[in-house]
This record gives sequence, structure tokens and C-alpha cells, in this order.
Amino acid sequence: MVGLETLADEHVSVLSGGKHSRVAIARDLVARSRGLVLTSHQQNALTALRRRQRTISDTQLKERADLQLVERNNMSMPTPDNTHWVILAGGQASRMGGNDKGLVPLAGRAMIEHILETLTPQTKAISINANRNQARYQAYGRVFGDHLKGYPGPLGGIHAALHHLDAEWIGFVPCDCPNLPDDLVTRMASACQADTDIAVAHDGEYIQPVVTLMNRRILPKLEQFLDDGDRKITLLYRQCKMITVDFSDQPRAFINLNTPQELETFGQPS
Repeated sequence: MVGLETLADEHVSVLSGGKHSRVAIARDLVARSRGLVLTSHQQNALTALRRRQRTISDTQLKERADLQLVERNNMSMPTPDNTHWVILAGGQASRMGGNDKGLVPLAGRAMIEHILETLTPQTKAISINANRNQARYQAYGRVFGDHLKGYPGPLGGIHAALHHLDAEWIGFVPCDCPNLPDDLVTRMASACQADTDIAVAHDGEYIQPVVTLMNRRILPKLEQFLDDGDRKITLLYRQCKMITVDFSDQPRAFINLNTPQELETFGQPS
């Protein structure tokens, strides 16, 4: 037991076989020292060992807590891989003559195919919110309808998605916007902070309220908003921590096609 106080701060991995055994015995005594009669040198050695063990334990606890904090922050931040994106195709399309906008032909393909062509390379998870023609939409992916009756607009699809999907971050794009940016998901996700509720695209002049990335924690506010009879999406955004994401370098990316005339002239020189 002599000389253990000089070894108290040494890690076991750097000790020789004999010293390793002596320290192991001493550390065992730390746990069973009550009732033993120790010399002053032995008592000092055990006190030093106890102090060393407490320091190691405190350091390990702090390192573990720091690691957990980093993991939580990483989990709470959106990335292209952990976001789930929803194409909103659940409206009545009254200005399109009642035709389901996601399925109207554009350049020989259904409009939703143009959205999927742009969005699919950017993220791993895409669903479709549709209240009509769900069987046809299922050819393009996972489909769910509104939980609320009466076609409440984009907020109906957002509300349904927050109930239907498990992802912490859910993005939304309209089905009538065939020219979306190729870097939409990356740019939207990277703009968010851990406390961001809603990120909204901005074309340099106006926000694009249906091109958005949301954290699911807004659901209680959304449900209260809908219960109060409100439907205007920008009013909800004012109640949340909203940021705008600059797409002023791509202002034409958010042109949406609401009428047969707009559909016919899309892509023609202005």
C-alpha cells in the first residue's frame, strides 16, 4: 500500500503490472474502506483516489451531457434527408374550371410530374395531399386527404400532414408551381435555426406562403387558429417564429398556374 498517493492521478492503462494491481486493490478499498484502520499515508492515498474518481465521474457526465446536447441539436435541425415534403393538391381549383390542377396536362405530362421531377432528387420523402382522384395520385406516391371538411385551403393540407406524418420538419409546395428551384430543399433547410417554426420562400418581392418548411411544434397553434375560424395562412405565420428564405436569384421559380390561360401561355416569351 506504500506509495499509492503518488499513483492516484495515473490512468490504469499507463501502469505496470505491479502498480496496476496495487491501484486496483486501493480502488477496491475505496469502496470498502469503512471500518478499516488505515495509516495516514494509506488514508491520504484513498482520499486522493476518491477525489480522482469524482473528477473522472464529473468529467464523464459533462462529456455525456455535451454529446446528448449535440445529438439533440442535430436531430432538431432540418436537412434534406430528415425532412418530409408534401405536394399540396387538395384544393377545388375553381379558377382552373374545377379541374384537378395536379393532374391537368402540361407539356404532355400531368402537372404534378413536373413537381416530382424537381423535388425527388432533393429529398428522401415526398407525399401528396389530395382530396379528389386519390387513386390516380397514388401512382405517384403516398397520398392522404384533409382531416377537415369543406376544402379549407392550404392550411387543410398542412393540418393533415402534421397529423399524418411523423417527421419533425415537414415542407410544402403547391401542385401548380412547375418551375421550382433545384436547390429548394437544401436552401430552405440550411436557413433554419433550432427555434425556427416556419421558413417561407421569398422571391425578392413577395413571400411565397405555400412554399414553406415547418416544424411540427406549430400544430397546437394551427389547430387553435383553425378552431377560431381563421383560414388566411399569413395570419398564422405572424403568430409563429417565421423566417424568409431568399430566392431573389430565381424569381420565376414560383410562377403558379391557376387558370387554363396561364397553363396555355406558360413557357412562352412574355
